[in-house]
Amino acid sequence: MDKPRGKDAVIKAIIEAAIPLIAERGVTNVSFRDIAKAANVNHGLITHYFGNKEALMQRIGLHFERFDVPGGPGRGRQPARPVGAHIG
Repeated sequence: MDKPRGKDAVIKAIIEAAIPLIAERGVTNVSFRDIAKAANVNHGLITHYFGNKEALMQRIGLHFERFDVPGGPGRGRQPARPVGAHIG
């Protein structure tokens, strides 16, 4: 995988790498280094763009609240845009 270039591409790559890792291992068992490796970015960029894991999780949550998840806040609605479309 090529390294993402530019702010929007880096943020999108981080989020898209974090989602499956966190789903598989859980939030507490995934480090910024794990996410950075999967996203093919320097781990310092995660801190630069998100600050901490809580902020990253909040940003990831923005993607999922738009989906029709039983009992979730997006219940009954379709996603407005694909994951990563509103980054930037």
